Amino acid sequence: MTIHKNPLVKPFVKWAGGKRQLLPEIKRYLPSKIKDYYEPFVGGGAVFLDIQCPHPVINDFNDELINTYLVVRDDVDSLIHLLKKHELNNSSDYYYQMRAWDRTGELQKRSNTERAARFIYLNKTGFNGLFRVNSQGQINVPYGRYKNPAIVNEEVLHAVSLYHKATKNWGMAGMGSQRVHGINYMNVRGWMQEAGDGDFYGLHTENGQSVLVLAQGAGPWVSGVAWKTPQLAQQYKHKKFKDLYYQDDQ
Repeated sequence: MTIHKNPLVKPFVKWAGGKRQLLPEIKRYLPSKIKDYYEPFVGGGAVFLDIQCPHPVINDFNDELINTYLVVRDDVDSLIHLLKKHELNNSSDYYYQMRAWDRTGELQKRSNTERAARFIYLNKTGFNGLFRVNSQGQINVPYGRYKNPAIVNEEVLHAVSLYHKATKNWGMAGMGSQRVHGINYMNVRGWMQEAGDGDFYGLHTENGQSVLVLAQGAGPWVSGVAWKTPQLAQQYKHKKFKDLYYQDDQ
């Protein structure tokens, strides 16, 4: 399959540590033709959206970011409609009202498209386009007070959505190589000689917090849970969660 490069396919969020300014240097070390491209920590996606290869596979620990990529693929028109509402209502008070969703439980009640629109709105209007959370996993970036923030970029969102639909694995494979016991796992090491053996990583939610589940073996069986902060990791240090599949559960 041939993908014709579209200059409008580019990052639709601001991202600290983004590689857009480094693209000329990065591209010096890339092969002339790329069919399959894997990026485990995609962020704003500057490199993979510039390459526009036929089979990109992306992932990120930030589940709100990955949800946003999937909504851009599946529901871009509704997303743009919601972003226009955010743009119309944009103010300091409105920003903090939207930011509070992860403090009040409102975020869990909202659709994937509503969550994605919130994510882009906070990204475009928060201070320096940062994504930062406190020890409870709640966004704590202050309002940025921009004069004219570019909250809705219809051309870019439509172009990225069309590129997504022209490829095979964009997004879904980024969530993992297989779904087991309700979790989409990505096998980042590959398969060992023993059937089914490997190291797997999957995004999940426990007690309202986004976590990275580590699993191994033919199950795969959960070997650990990575939390966003040391405080949360210590709090749940000896906890076994009922919805996870441990080897001694066989």
